Amino acid sequence: MKQPIFPSKSYLIFYGKNQAFEVSLDKISERIGFRVLQVQSPEELKEALAKVKFPVGVVCLSAGEALPPSVKESPNFFSINSQSSVEDMTKQLEKHLTSSLPKRLIELVENTVADITPMFLGNTFKDFKRNFDFGLKFTHLVTCDTSADGFSAKIACEINFKKMRSIYPDQKNKTDHQLVDVFSELCNQTLGVINVGLRQIGLQPMISLPICAELSANSAISQVDYMPMIRFVDGQETLAINVSLHVDALCVARWGDLITQASKGDIEFF
Repeated sequence: MKQPIFPSKSYLIFYGKNQAFEVSLDKISERIGFRVLQVQSPEELKEALAKVKFPVGVVCLSAGEALPPSVKESPNFFSINSQSSVEDMTKQLEKHLTSSLPKRLIELVENTVADITPMFLGNTFKDFKRNFDFGLKFTHLVTCDTSADGFSAKIACEINFKKMRSIYPDQKNKTDHQLVDVFSELCNQTLGVINVGLRQIGLQPMISLPICAELSANSAISQVDYMPMIRFVDGQETLAINVSLHVDALCVARWGDLITQASKGDIEFF
C-alpha cells in the first residue's frame, strides 16, 4: 500500500479489483468528498484501518468465496457481489453510503423532493429516480444550505438549460435568469419543507440564500468534506437534485418522531 493517507480526509477502503467499477467509484468519491484507498490483502487492510481516522467504510468485492475473518469483521464492512453489473454495484454502494443516516430522514427527503419538484416543472415531469451517475453533463448549478446544532444539509440542483427548455413546456420561453430563479426557489422550498419536519423533533435549522454558478464543459463539482448524498435524476437527464446530509453523533433530534411526509403549509421564503 503505497498511497499516502491524509489524517483530515475521509476514506473508503476498497478490498478487491474491478477496473470498470473502480472508474465509477473514482467519480463518486471525487464528487461526494471522500478518497478511495485500495488494499489487496488482510495485512494491507489492517494497516489502512490503523492509519485512517475518518473511515467511510470497508467495501469488499466478492463472488461468494469465503473471506478472511479479519476482513469481514472490519468496522462498517460491506460486501458487493463482483459478478454484478457496474450499475448494480453502484446502487449497492449508494445504499451503503446512506446507511448511516436515520431512515426516517431519508424518507422525508425522498417524499419532499417527489412532492415539490413537479410544482416547478409541471405535469410532464416524471421518472425521477435515485441515480449515482456523475458522468452526466449539466450547464448550471444552484445550491442552498440549511444547518442546526449537530445537523447540516445541502441541496444542489444541476440543470441542463437547453434540454430543460426543449422537454418541459412550462420552461420553454424562460431566460437563463428566470430558470435560475425557478431552481433557486425549488432548492429553498425543498429545504423549507424538510425544516418544518426537523423543527418538530427538536432542531432549529436556518436556510442560507441560494447560490448559482454556470458550469463549463470541464467543470468539476465536488464536496470539500464527505457527506452522504441522496441523488435524484429525471428520466430525460435534464435535472439532478442532490441532497447531502450530515448528522453529528451529538445531534439531539428525536429521529423516531420525525414525520416523513412533512406538511407543505409552512414554506420558508428567503
